[in-house]
Amino acid sequence: MTETALPDADGHDVAALLSVGPLLDRITNAEHDPDKFGVCWVLYAQNTPDDCAGSLTVGVRGDRGMLHWSGADGSWLKPASGLNEDEVTYFTYLGQQDAAEPGMEVTLSTVLEAVEEFHRTHRRPTNVDWVPVQPEKSGNNLR
Repeated sequence: MTETALPDADGHDVAALLSVGPLLDRITNAEHDPDKFGVCWVLYAQNTPDDCAGSLTVGVRGDRGMLHWSGADGSWLKPASGLNEDEVTYFTYLGQQDAAEPGMEVTLSTVLEAVEEFHRTHRRPTNVDWVPVQPEKSGNNLR
C-alpha cells in the first residue's frame, strides 16, 4: 500500500489506501450543485481475505449523501432509514448519470462514517441498518 493522490476515477480500492483521509477529502470537497445533483463513487476492497464481500456506493449532495451496498451474494441493500422520498440524480466522478432511489440518502456524516468503517474492515458498514432494494425498480447503474 502506498499513499498517493487519488486518481480521477469512479471507483476506488480502499484496501490500497494507507489512509482514508484523501478519500474523505475527495468526497467532502466534490464539486456539485446539491439542488440539482450529487456525486458518487463505488468503493471496493481487492486482494484481501474479504475480496468478495461486496462494494459500497457512496455519494455526496450538500449535507446528505448516498449509501448503497452490493453484496457478493447478489444482495442489493440500502439504509433502512433513508431521508429522500423521491429519486435523486447523482453523477459519478467522471460524469456517468446515476440515481439514488428513495431511501438511499442519509446524512453526510453517516456516509463518512460508513466510508471509514469500510476502509478499516472491508465489510458492509454497521453504522446503518440495511434493507433490500427491489432490483426491478431501481435505476441505480453502479451495482
